[in-house]
Amino acid sequence: MTSFSFPTRDENGHKGTFGSVCVIGGQRSEDGAVMLGAPALAANAAMRSGCGKVMLAMPQPLLQTGLSMAPTATGIELPVDEVGRLIPSAAIEAIDTHAASCRCLVIGPGFGCDWPQQQILATLLSRENRPIILDADGLNSFAQLESGQLELKAPTIMTPHVGEFTRLANATGVS
Repeated sequence: MTSFSFPTRDENGHKGTFGSVCVIGGQRSEDGAVMLGAPALAANAAMRSGCGKVMLAMPQPLLQTGLSMAPTATGIELPVDEVGRLIPSAAIEAIDTHAASCRCLVIGPGFGCDWPQQQILATLLSRENRPIILDADGLNSFAQLESGQLELKAPTIMTPHVGEFTRLANATGVS
């Protein structure tokens, strides 16, 4: 059995030295289902793996609960309308303002695949400024985007399981 050890950390380092990530996810669907465990788990996993700073970007009504599940993360409230749907332009502005220092974005855990999520995803993928990890509903939203809606410029890592891969393959005409 091979042993693994993490690289030695600079003793003069601080949270900003060891990387930063913003996890964008969570939702309350119109049928009342609430999904906030997956983004909290992703935020906790990033911190446990050595990331110095983790931000959790979730719809405003869910953020406090998400942060209680990922207490080492800081939060970004994504604005919602009167029925709880994300407001894409305001959500993108919040991400741009508060996650500007994050070196990587994770998009999708528990995020949902409706039109607002698709618009947020398409906008963030059209930028070259930082890598994006697409997971879960990020992949499902990606599969639903029309090719004309998408300008993929961000360095992107996709993490599909078999079902998500099937949706992506079908969307791109791969058998």
